[in-house]
Amino acid sequence: MTTMQNEPGNDTHGDDALARVFADARPRQRAPAAHRQAVFDAVQAEWGRVAARRLRRRRAALVGLAASVLVVALALIRMPAVTSSPPVVASADRIEGAVLFRRAGEGTWDSLAAAGHVVRAGDELRTGEGALALRLAGGGSLRLGRQTSVTLTAPAVVDMPSGMLYFDSGYALSGAGIAVTTPFGTVRDVGTQFALRTDARALRLAVRSGRAELSRAGQASLTADAGERLEADGAGVHGPAQTPTSGAQWAWAERLAPVFDLEGRRVRELLAWYAYETGLTVEYAGDAADRADAALSGQMIDGAQQGALNHTLATAGLVSRQPAGGNTLVISTLE
Repeated sequence: MTTMQNEPGNDTHGDDALARVFADARPRQRAPAAHRQAVFDAVQAEWGRVAARRLRRRRAALVGLAASVLVVALALIRMPAVTSSPPVVASADRIEGAVLFRRAGEGTWDSLAAAGHVVRAGDELRTGEGALALRLAGGGSLRLGRQTSVTLTAPAVVDMPSGMLYFDSGYALSGAGIAVTTPFGTVRDVGTQFALRTDARALRLAVRSGRAELSRAGQASLTADAGERLEADGAGVHGPAQTPTSGAQWAWAERLAPVFDLEGRRVRELLAWYAYETGLTVEYAGDAADRADAALSGQMIDGAQQGALNHTLATAGLVSRQPAGGNTLVISTLE
């Protein structure tokens, strides 16, 4: 068998050559001290320059960052403050005649011309020769008669220096009620329908249903139930005394009642709505009750007016009448 010359352990010629090389090797001569110091000083100087360049770059970056932060801060300082609008407290439901409003903090009065107009906290309203019905944000109907000035200072809080106001808590879900402040005290509802009038001489509160409370500083609060009234003037609070729950004194508020949509409704529902809005009790004469479930259709009834009611009842062969001096609405068949 032939042995290959390049296998490990068989290259004796190479080992001899390496031995001769190392045999002639001698320790390298140490460089002079002055040369070593010069090299050290040069390396140290270069390192110092590199470090200085890095430091300058870092300082420049920090200065740039600080400048950016300063620019942003100045921009934020100069930006106008973002203020949120006052909360919506009501919306216009029905408008009669010329009614004016003024936003909180503004000097000019504008015309409130369309239903759905949003009223915010702090807004002032003046009816002049007109009238206005509002739907409160928390529920309930607030109606303002002629020559009335109010400010809706907060949700369910109304300041009325003069005029006439009607409040119907209806199906309000909040349960917070309403507070009306006047020069003669504060009126609060307790789930009610009430009318309130005030001028420079006195305050008059009449309760149609439920209960209302009148309070003033330094005096005990008084309450009025359905069919009662309270009065207040410079001498104090007087009452309660009896008052009608229907009739001419309520007519202006009934005219501003929310519309009643006839479509898909029945006679019985229409009469219940009308009785609620007018303070009347419905009675059926003869066989009129047999037609109470008759279906209705057509236009909406705009306000609780007896003429409009009879026009609609006629489509079901019915008519209404109100005996003089009574709180009853009699429904009978047409002859």
